[in-house]
Amino acid sequence: MKRITLFFILFISFISNQLIANTPADDKSGIKGKIVDSKTNTILEYATVMVFRQADSTFVSGGITDEKGTFNLSVEPGNYYLTVDFLGYLKQFRSGVAVSVKKTIDVGTILVSPDNTLLSEVEVVAERSTLEMTLDKRVFNIGKDVSNTAGNAIEVLESIPSVAVDIDGNVSLRGDEGVRILIDGKVSGLAGISSNDALKSLQADMIDRIEIVTNPSVRYDAEGTAGIINIILKKDKRYGFNGSVDLTAGYPEQYGAGLSANYRIGKLNLFGNYSINYRNREGDGNYYREMYRLDGTYKTFQDSERLMRRLNNTFRLGAEYAFTEKDVLSLSFLYRYADGENKSTVAYRDLLPNDVFDS
Repeated sequence: MKRITLFFILFISFISNQLIANTPADDKSGIKGKIVDSKTNTILEYATVMVFRQADSTFVSGGITDEKGTFNLSVEPGNYYLTVDFLGYLKQFRSGVAVSVKKTIDVGTILVSPDNTLLSEVEVVAERSTLEMTLDKRVFNIGKDVSNTAGNAIEVLESIPSVAVDIDGNVSLRGDEGVRILIDGKVSGLAGISSNDALKSLQADMIDRIEIVTNPSVRYDAEGTAGIINIILKKDKRYGFNGSVDLTAGYPEQYGAGLSANYRIGKLNLFGNYSINYRNREGDGNYYREMYRLDGTYKTFQDSERLMRRLNNTFRLGAEYAFTEKDVLSLSFLYRYADGENKSTVAYRDLLPNDVFDS
């Protein structure tokens, strides 16, 4: 402890001596002045001031400005020039400073200009992760996955781990079909429809994120025994008018377009979405089976062709009013028109032991 105290005293003494040495007394020669921002006319603290001999550019003395932006340096009589350096500002020179015996020369106010190349705008963009984990749920940010932009809610759910969708459009979570589906955290007429057409009416470009709650709290009804799937639709929170347009194309034949817009002023937000999606899928298959019995061999030939065309149009319009940050009244309307064709043709032939296959 004594060593620390002694070191501290010596350090303070050294600093004091340096300040005294660099501060000219009334009977010594010196240079003083003030550093000011040329744009804002504000003083600059801790700017570096250096004194050089005019004849050979030899460094003579230096220091930093105080809280008032002033400096006061001791030098021998002679001719000098000054340099002023400060982070983010252009280096400033002041030449022709002649110092007489026992006289402090006041160079007055030195104006320094900001370096515009260092002050240019820097845009920082924060990007959400595709998957976010919280204490009670997992959040999948659909907008970050380009592969989902042309699909619908059914196809989006199929790509989420632990969520399965069967051929009839029934959604299950970890193998349990007791799933409660919410839209924007609330039960809606759309969410209450059990048909897979309900979720197919929601195009992927209208979905912002999907929250998977595997252990629902008591604030949810007991209907969702396996968990909660909460589909959050896009609603831009920026003020003024905002919008976006999405165009997609893929193979097999698949085309889509989406338009989202909103207008927010004060506590009122008006929003709308429109999306159109067209898909054309064709396929075929062959099947052959032989069954051996004591009376001979039975054969089955099967050829299948399938054609699926689907055109979806979805329009959503709504408004919300925020009484407080957590109390929001929402009203939305969704209209969907779909037209399509789903046709399968299966041709098969069974051959008995004595039959001959005729191609």
